[in-house]
Amino acid sequence: MRSRLPFVYRILAIGGLLFFSFNIQAQEDTPQVAREHIVFSTIHGDLVFALYPEIAPLHVEQLLKLTRLGVFDSAQVMRVIPGFIVHFSDSFRRLKPLTREQSDAVQPIKAEFTNKIRHTKGRLTMARYDDKPDSATSSFSILLGNAPHLDGAYTIFGHLESGGSVIDKILSIPLKGESPSQRIIINRAYVIDDIEGYFNTHPRDPADNMGFVKTTQVAEEPQDPKKATLKQHQINHLIAILLGAIIMVSMLGVLLQKHIGQNRLISLLLVNVLISGFGLFIIMTPQTATTPWLGFVLFMAIFGLFRLMSRFEKSA
Repeated sequence: MRSRLPFVYRILAIGGLLFFSFNIQAQEDTPQVAREHIVFSTIHGDLVFALYPEIAPLHVEQLLKLTRLGVFDSAQVMRVIPGFIVHFSDSFRRLKPLTREQSDAVQPIKAEFTNKIRHTKGRLTMARYDDKPDSATSSFSILLGNAPHLDGAYTIFGHLESGGSVIDKILSIPLKGESPSQRIIINRAYVIDDIEGYFNTHPRDPADNMGFVKTTQVAEEPQDPKKATLKQHQINHLIAILLGAIIMVSMLGVLLQKHIGQNRLISLLLVNVLISGFGLFIIMTPQTATTPWLGFVLFMAIFGLFRLMSRFEKSA
C-alpha cells in the first residue's frame, strides 16, 4: 500500500496541474474588449469587429484612427481562402485614392505578438510582409478556422463579434484563384461606442457557425478563336497602313528626285528602310525567344543599316 501512495499522489498532482493550465487557457481566450467597435458595412450586411486594447494597443489605436478618417471606405475583400481567411485589402488598394491626411495616417505598426491568445476561428489577424514583422499597416484577415502556425508570428488584435452570415455570403461567391469573382466593397467603415445600442437596432449575427459554405471556382473561359483572329487582323491592318505610308513617301521622293536632290532622296529611303526594320524587329521580337537565330539575323540587319547610313554620310 505504501509503494502505491507516491504514484497516486503523482497522478493527482499532474491532474491538478492540467486542470490549472486549462483554466489559465480559458482565461487567456477571453481578453478584454474595447468599448469601441469597428463596423464594416457591405452590400451583404455588417461586419462588427471587437478589439483587444490590452493585447495589441498600437494596432487598435491605429485601426480606430484609420476608420474614423475613412481610410477603410472603398476598401475591398482581396483574398478568400476557404477554411483559412477572408482577407481585406490594404488602404492603397481601395477604389478611391487616399487624401493626403489619410495617406499620412497609414504608418507601419510595431508587431505585438503574444502567447496569451491563439489564432482561432473568428479572430482578426494583421497582415504583414513575411520578412518584416513590423510592416503591418491596415490590411487584416478574419480567420475561418484555427491557424496555430500563425501563433507568435502575426498580431491578433480582435475578433468578429457579428456578421457570420455575411461571411457565408462572401464565401458563396465563386472564386478566381483566391480572388472573389465579384467585387466585395466596404461601402462604409465607422466606429461605434455603444455596442448594445447598436444591437438594439441590428440583430446579432453570431460568427460561430460561419465558414461551412462550399466555395466554388470560376472555370477559365476558353479563348474565343474569333476574338483572337480579330485582334491579329487589327495588328495586321496597322502594319499594312504603316508599310503603305512608307511606300507612298518613298515613291513621292523618287518622283520629286529632281527637286530634292539625289543625296536627300537616298537619305529619305534609308530612313524609311530603318523605320521598317525597327517595326519588323518589334513585331518579330516575341518569336526570337524560341528562335535565337532569328534574333541574330534581325540584329545584324539593323546593325547593317546603321553602318550603311554612316558610310553614306561620310561619302556625302
